Amino acid sequence: RLFEHAGVMAGPIEYEHGDALRYDGSTRIRQGASLSQPVHLIGARRVMRITAVVGTRPQLIKLAALAPQLTAPIEPFVIDTAQHHDEVLAGQIYRDLGIAPADLLLPEPGNLVGEARLTEMRRSISASIAQTRPEAVLVFGDTDSTLAGALAAQDHGVPIIHVEAGVRSGDLTMPEERNRIAVDTIAALRLCTSDTAVAALE
Repeated sequence: RLFEHAGVMAGPIEYEHGDALRYDGSTRIRQGASLSQPVHLIGARRVMRITAVVGTRPQLIKLAALAPQLTAPIEPFVIDTAQHHDEVLAGQIYRDLGIAPADLLLPEPGNLVGEARLTEMRRSISASIAQTRPEAVLVFGDTDSTLAGALAAQDHGVPIIHVEAGVRSGDLTMPEERNRIAVDTIAALRLCTSDTAVAALE
């Protein structure tokens, strides 16, 4: 049931590494294949652990949209990188969105920026993945949190699911554009918001 809300057909399905699929809540995918290590995402009887990495308010909103699908047999584990953390508003936004607080809140990056911040987030997420051993890592959009989560998953050979894959501005001077391309390159499953995004990955 994980991606039924995100436009993936119901029933047990497998995906090929690097598949780009359209999702918009109404389009249902009519085809599927398998990950490099086949994992039944839908209809499985066993528990499937999925780590979701967020760090900004827009990513929390996207996570909230998928939260109703992250139920048994799926066992979600949410990591908040605190990329845009506000101690006063942090708890409130989780409550407003109707989702539980993150299972792991990383230390605020403080004065760290750029590569130093990315490296620290990647290290912390990697340590969590080593401990929790998820079957997949779910990342959203194009932030440094997105890239850090994807790189940490890659470090452990864990399949990456990228929500909002294929979005392109064409401006490689933008860090977000470079992040999108890097994550799409290594993602096992790329979920796209439009046919234009799917075409960008073809």
